Amino acid sequence: MDESYLKRLARLIVRRSCRAGEGDRVMIQGREDAAPFVAALAGECLRAGAWPSTDIQVRAVEQALLRIPPRDEDDVLPESEVARYLESEVIIFIRDPWLLEADEKTPLERLKQRARAQAMINTHVRNNTRWAITAFPTALQAARMGMSLAELERLFLNACFIDWKAHTRLQSLVLQLFEGAREIHIHGGGIDLRFGLDGRRMLLCNGMRNVPGGEIYTSPVHESVNGIVCFDDAINFAGKHFDEILLEFRNGRLVQANAGRQTRELHAILDVDTGGRIPGEIGFGTNPAITRLTGDALLDEKAAGTIHLALGQSFAEAGGVNESALHWDLVKDLCKGGMIEVDGRVVFSGGKFQTGTGRKNRRV
Repeated sequence: MDESYLKRLARLIVRRSCRAGEGDRVMIQGREDAAPFVAALAGECLRAGAWPSTDIQVRAVEQALLRIPPRDEDDVLPESEVARYLESEVIIFIRDPWLLEADEKTPLERLKQRARAQAMINTHVRNNTRWAITAFPTALQAARMGMSLAELERLFLNACFIDWKAHTRLQSLVLQLFEGAREIHIHGGGIDLRFGLDGRRMLLCNGMRNVPGGEIYTSPVHESVNGIVCFDDAINFAGKHFDEILLEFRNGRLVQANAGRQTRELHAILDVDTGGRIPGEIGFGTNPAITRLTGDALLDEKAAGTIHLALGQSFAEAGGVNESALHWDLVKDLCKGGMIEVDGRVVFSGGKFQTGTGRKNRRV
């Protein structure tokens, strides 16, 4: 990636997303091939008067560690790593959906142990720090997505550098469509799902915590979730690809979870804990610069014209109460044919929200 874009992106994250300033201790975590971005972020932190530290993850090492059983359930993350989370006011994650890629040598139980340990860290980060999650396109990621590196970089940067002030105004109009909502009905194109929002809040992500941002989301009243949804677009979990996943909910409980020949692996993921089969989030993508799905939820869940359903951990700030080490965002493209109704009133059809702006919020 061009150095000028790295500096611009670093400034966006350090100054706007994390508001890092004088004396802040900033932890920057990223894999080894994101080193140029880590350096750009550290430099911007120093210019802001903050004190950066770095945690460079080596893919081969991280994957090797997954194959070694821990001494006990609590001995999953090194104490030194946990301490750095606890000591930092600001944390920046450069994530890679294929960093902890599982293979036949990786026991799935190790992935679940790692997820449980990371969930405890994530709770602390969300409640006690200023944080941001972002990415750094690489040739490996691009290949997994069926793209060239130049194409992926262009998609990612375009999504990060939309006009966030204008987009926040558009998101506010979308939020108004859900004001006072009692029941949401999403249907058409492989989905027929109903859920309630009584006492829940719709929130927006406008590039502050996630970079890129661009979604409206909430934690539904999970006991009210009923219906069927088929996910068949770029499904990925810890580097494992699923061709298709069919889910059926009855009063908030997952009564059917089918992935064809991969059903056993799907159930192993959902059985991480008792909350892993409960819907923790439903969101709507609004970022018009994300014009295709990639398999990376950080991008895909923001694509305008999509909805996503996350199994597992809900958001307390939205009123959610489900707890789980799992938070797996599954994305569905409603531009293929789908509608959203709020208390019987159509608010989304033809790939766009009915905001009265006359603008489609996909591929504009």
